[in-house]
Amino acid sequence: MAQEAEGGGRRRPWRPQGKTALHLAAERGHTAAVEALLGAGADPGVRETIGCTALHRACETPHPSTAAALLAAGCPPDIPDLEGATPLHYTFQSPEDASGKEADREATVASLLAAKADVRAVDQNGATALHYAAIVACTGAVVKLLQGGADVRLVSASLSFS
Repeated sequence: MAQEAEGGGRRRPWRPQGKTALHLAAERGHTAAVEALLGAGADPGVRETIGCTALHRACETPHPSTAAALLAAGCPPDIPDLEGATPLHYTFQSPEDASGKEADREATVASLLAAKADVRAVDQNGATALHYAAIVACTGAVVKLLQGGADVRLVSASLSFS
């Protein structure tokens, strides 16, 4: 959908930042579209400008059925973005208010753990998914991460909040 820009020209309403159609469908939780794109040959391992795969985007919102479809198609669960964050980290970094998303976060974590995601992976802050799950008070996911082998003794090097 194009919008009118000043001076009568047309402009895009969003900037895709290197995202493929698969990234866009995944971040919106359009599982059927993700499955259709994968069936047509879309590569689930393609990374956008900041290093995210479609799985990062499906986990960020989170959309557990979409994440499960990407994992079933062979998308690796541990590809880090340019800051070292894996899809497991993204499960707790929703760009919008994610209150009421605890069940979706738990289901997404369960899918990632079943796919052998590394619960000890650290991002550029030295933080694991367990740190972020604790920050957003997602108790069910904290329990799943602990059951999956997360280290409660790991201290993040630079997480700070203002």
